[in-house]
Amino acid sequence: MTHLKTLVAVMAVVLLQSCGTKQATETLWVAGFKVNCGEEAQGECLLVSKGDALDKAQWTLFRQGIEGFQFEEGVIKKVEVAPLTKEAQGEAADASAVAYKLVQVKESQPDPRIALAASWQLKTFKGSAVLDKVIKPTLQVDLKEMRVYGNAGCNDYFGGVSQLGTQQITFKAMASTKMLCTGETIETEYLMALPHAAIYKVEGEELRFFDKAGKELLAFVKNDGKPNQQLNGKWVVSHIKGQAINKKDSQPRVELNLNEKRISGNDSCNNFSGSIEKVSDKELAFGKDIAVTQMLCPDKMKVADAFEQALTEVAHYKISGTDMMLYNAAGEELLALQKVE
Repeated sequence: MTHLKTLVAVMAVVLLQSCGTKQATETLWVAGFKVNCGEEAQGECLLVSKGDALDKAQWTLFRQGIEGFQFEEGVIKKVEVAPLTKEAQGEAADASAVAYKLVQVKESQPDPRIALAASWQLKTFKGSAVLDKVIKPTLQVDLKEMRVYGNAGCNDYFGGVSQLGTQQITFKAMASTKMLCTGETIETEYLMALPHAAIYKVEGEELRFFDKAGKELLAFVKNDGKPNQQLNGKWVVSHIKGQAINKKDSQPRVELNLNEKRISGNDSCNNFSGSIEKVSDKELAFGKDIAVTQMLCPDKMKVADAFEQALTEVAHYKISGTDMMLYNAAGEELLALQKVE
């Protein structure tokens, strides 16, 4: 009998100890896309929110790893995680990057924010259609960089996104170029309205922004194949086929005019002008009619010749903020340019 009592006592102590040492867990929502980790760490990081309520989520960078977690593009996952012990972290291949382990995946659902990552053109402003004679602003959403940029009708603009929920959005301060432009625009009104967007909704090919009170501010349609209006304006070439142009006075300059489908500029020595043969949301090609003056500049001809040759090979372009890359048909980099006022 004494032995039985002793056994019961020992089991009770073991049970109490196991209950007392039960590992605490946390609930996280993990976004269906990754973002750049920032200056403190290279690569891409998870975006997470702590707690059960997805509609009240506050998304933050998550530089630690989650051991055993399988990231899935386009899918939000609600997970239960437990902190790794110091011993377990020490055994990990990259102990500094692993702080949690997966306990279970509680829920999965499509991430609606993925639909934002597209090129958009303004359709209506505060409920009224934008007239055809008005140069329509454009919007590009970059989830990886958590920023937006576009053309407001004349000037390029860009800014960050501080919070992006499944329905809520908060923009950081916007900045823009300061060019003087002709043509009818609603640039000022657009740039004043955009920072007030607090709620968004994507339905099919349309994106709508609303203010905090739920009043519609802006409605966009996907920019299907239409030229990016940010092409318009003056650009300076910084690199030719990956090679930096060290002297500023040797940098070729380019001006693009989509309305007239013309290109002009200076190749670092001679002025040139010609036609834009093809332009869409991704494609860009120049005509064979480009005319060049015939000045001799012995110290600049190497840059000028390389630039002119690259110009004949251009087939595609990509704009990110005030930077533009031009590529050949094989996707090889030809020219890197920056927007200038």
